[in-house]
Amino acid sequence: MAAHARHDALLVATNTKQGVEFGIDAHTWTLGPDFEGLHSIPPGLHLVTFAPAGNAAGREGVWIRVAPGGVSRVAWDPALEAVAATDPLDAAAAAHLENQARAGR
Repeated sequence: MAAHARHDALLVATNTKQGVEFGIDAHTWTLGPDFEGLHSIPPGLHLVTFAPAGNAAGREGVWIRVAPGGVSRVAWDPALEAVAATDPLDAAAAAHLENQARAGR
């Protein structure tokens, strides 16, 4: 593993569905069926955006601050078609998500 990879963070996105528009900073994607988040995010402040399928005008965003090597989480609420607040991860939950993501699960 490259030395810089240990400083990159993970972003876990829960409850996403195919067709939702997802973005971070200046990058945007239309999600496929298996999307679970992003890796290799540099530490710092980032804007994460979501929009319902086919409705970019309904885009919403949240600011996240990621720590070096950290794990952040955002959730899509399909009922509200909005970004939902998530509870902060405790150390055990963050470690579990990080291990799963780094193992490709």
